[in-house]
Amino acid sequence: MRSSLGLALACAGLSLAGCGGSAIAPPAGPQTTTFPIATGASDTTAAFEVLRYYPSSIVINAGDTLSWTIASGSPHIIALVPSGQNAPAPPANIKPAGGTSYDGTAFTSSGLIDQGATYSLRFPTPGTYTVLCLVHQPEMRETVTVQPAGAARPLIPAQITAVAAVDSAADVNAARAVPASFPFAPGGTHLALGLAPQTSPPSVLSIYRFLDGPSLDAAITVPVGTTVTWSNVSNVPHNVVFPVAGQPIPATFNDFGPALGSSVYDGTALTSSGLVTPGQSYSLTFDHAGVFVYSCSLHDTQGMQSSVTVI
Repeated sequence: MRSSLGLALACAGLSLAGCGGSAIAPPAGPQTTTFPIATGASDTTAAFEVLRYYPSSIVINAGDTLSWTIASGSPHIIALVPSGQNAPAPPANIKPAGGTSYDGTAFTSSGLIDQGATYSLRFPTPGTYTVLCLVHQPEMRETVTVQPAGAARPLIPAQITAVAAVDSAADVNAARAVPASFPFAPGGTHLALGLAPQTSPPSVLSIYRFLDGPSLDAAITVPVGTTVTWSNVSNVPHNVVFPVAGQPIPATFNDFGPALGSSVYDGTALTSSGLVTPGQSYSLTFDHAGVFVYSCSLHDTQGMQSSVTVI
C-alpha cells in the first residue's frame, strides 16, 4: 500500500482531476508588485533637507504600483503632468487630482501631503513617465519606465528600500556642510532666508532655517532704528512673518498671500514679506524696543523661526 506521502507526491504531479476529483489551478499570470519610494529626506530637526526622490529613476512592469512616502520634514506634492498639459498654479496645486492609476492621459496629483503620509498609483500602461514635486522644481523629478507585464525587473522592492536608506543618509550628511557657505558678514543685519549651494542646475540640498552666520542660530540684537534684510539664498520659496508681538500667526493667514504691513515694524500689526523666491530680498526697519519672534509660515512646523531683539 502506498504511503500517504507517496500519494500526495503523485497527486502533486497531476495537471488534471484525479486525486479526490480536484483540478489543480493553472499557473498564475504575471505578478504585480508595489515599489516603495522615499520622497525627500531630512535630519531629525528638519533643518537639513534633501529635495530628491529615492530612487530618481525606476523600472517597473505594467500593473505595478509605486507608493511614495514623505520621508522629510517638508511637505511635497507628487504629481504627473501629461504631455501638452500644465499643472495648476499655486495655491490650486495643493489639492489632490486624478484617480488611483496613471496612464499618461490625465493630470494626477497627491495634493500637498506631510511627513509620514503615503500616496500610491498603479501604472497599467507601458511607457516612460515623469514624476514631479510641484513644490520643489526643478530639483525633484523621478523617471518611471513601465515595461510590459511579465518582463524582468532590475530591482525588487527590498533592494529599492536598502539603496534609498544609504543614499538619503549620505545626502543629509552632505547638507550639514551647507551652512559653512553663508554668504554675508556673520553676526550682521543681513540674514539668509534659507540657504542652499548656489549651483546650476539647482542643488537638491537645502537648509530650512534663518541664518546669521555659518550655524543655525539667527537670533540677533539690534538698536532701535535698525533695518534688517533677509535674502533668499535657498532653492525654495520662504517668507518672513512678524505677527503682533506676543501672539501667534493667525490660523487664517494666507501663506501664499501678498506682503502685509509697512516697511517699519513696531509690534502692533502683523507684517509679512509675502512669498520671497530664491534670489529675492526683504527688509524691515524696527522703530520700537522689544523682543519680536518671527517665522516662515510655510515651514514654521519645521522649526523655521527666530527673533529680533531691539534695544
